[in-house]
Amino acid sequence: MSNKNIPDFDFDYSKNKQKLFEYYCKYMFTRTQSMFVYDGLPDTIPSKWLEKYLQRNGSCGIIKHNGDLYAVIGNAGGVYDAYYQPTIYTVANPWLNVSKTFEIGKDCVYARNDYEGIGLTPLISRYCGLMTENVLTVRLADIGMRMISLLSAPDDNTAASARKYLSDLENGTMGVIGENAFFDGLKVHSKSTGGSDYMIQFIELQQYLKGSLYNELGINANFNMKREALSGKEVALNDDALMPLIDDMLKARREMCDEINEMFGTNISVDYGSTWHSNVVEKELVAESDLGGSNNEAEAVGGNENTLNDEGEPVSRLTDESDDTKGSEESEESEEADDIEKSEGGEKSEDNEESDGSEESKETEEPEETEVTEESSETKETEETDDESGGEESGTDEPDDNEDDEHDDRDVYGHKRR
Repeated sequence: MSNKNIPDFDFDYSKNKQKLFEYYCKYMFTRTQSMFVYDGLPDTIPSKWLEKYLQRNGSCGIIKHNGDLYAVIGNAGGVYDAYYQPTIYTVANPWLNVSKTFEIGKDCVYARNDYEGIGLTPLISRYCGLMTENVLTVRLADIGMRMISLLSAPDDNTAASARKYLSDLENGTMGVIGENAFFDGLKVHSKSTGGSDYMIQFIELQQYLKGSLYNELGINANFNMKREALSGKEVALNDDALMPLIDDMLKARREMCDEINEMFGTNISVDYGSTWHSNVVEKELVAESDLGGSNNEAEAVGGNENTLNDEGEPVSRLTDESDDTKGSEESEESEEADDIEKSEGGEKSEDNEESDGSEESKETEEPEETEVTEESSETKETEETDDESGGEESGTDEPDDNEDDEHDDRDVYGHKRR
């Protein structure tokens, strides 16, 4: 008995191209719902429907009806301005009973998903269509790989014997064939296995398409085409290509929020959400550690554009704060130099006083040293005279060397040695 909690799978779904394509797109748009997070949106503009209008339609209008703000879908047109941009937004909403034209910038806000107002539908549809075709091909290849060999029979009896033999093999029992006609009529056609590697190519293609789609949406999903391990540098090669489209989408939404706040007096803000916010924070942390703890440069590297100028364009805070920091650093350096000069001046004055005192003490001590030297000179002169007198006296008393030699030439009795 089958479990009623698990519905039967419709195998026709796996070979219905249109159904596969639609569900691929719906799942991708479900993922992109978490791309941005809003703060301060009125209850009449749920963020999920606002993002649906922007991502799928590419643009929408923000109008005020009966005192409430609404996001509606319409057509932009009218007389184009100097930059060939629409000036009129036409809305026809049966539920709100609104069917009129609004002047852009005065009665409504023309919100865009990106710079061109294209949306994500063409991008997601392209990759989802290619993945759908690949899934159908993989299904056919998977079914075809079940056919290991092909049996052919010339008559019904041989075909029945072949079915009975295959049934016994499937049930795990040994079959017995006792007719020579079976061997004579049955033919086995083996399937060539040389082209079985093409299944790997389909799997790699699916990984490539899925990874490319995620990379377009700002998520680093690498596909391994090398069939081996990837190094950290190889994984980080496409980091720079992830964020440009997503940054432009965030910029367009912040411009929309600024226009709504200015026109209707609200306080709406938007920022990255889910894994997109994590990626930006991670890049900021890595950049901050690499740049020696500079938060401003780290935010610029991470792509965090929290400040906008009057025209709604993001401005890096590095230029403004760098000037301030330079001025503060110069003032600090000048103050430090003044302190150092003051301290050095005090030390120099102390050194001068000490040096003056030491010189006076030296002048007072110099006469004593001269007296000592005079006394030492007198003592030296007396010692030299004593040495000379002593030397003369010792010279008279000492015997000559010749006399010693004569005494050495005599024997014990005083006779000269021959």
